[in-house]
Amino acid sequence: PVTDRVRILTALDPDWPRPLCDVSPTVASLHCIGDWAALRAPLVAVVGTRHATDYGIRVTTQLVQSLALAGVGIVSGLARG
Repeated sequence: PVTDRVRILTALDPDWPRPLCDVSPTVASLHCIGDWAALRAPLVAVVGTRHATDYGIRVTTQLVQSLALAGVGIVSGLARG
């Protein structure tokens, strides 16, 4: 089941991404599904809009795909937008 792959990380965990130690306000936890070792790769956060245009969706999709193919992890808060 999916729950076997869920892991909650905190800053005390050895897999915690060190750049998050510098974020203010502090991030309390990360809820991870899948390969949490991927958090060691370079990461880029994608922040969207609730009313994206077709152009914005197209450009963001291309950009994110290119970054992912280059080995950059894509982080999303999974908000609608």
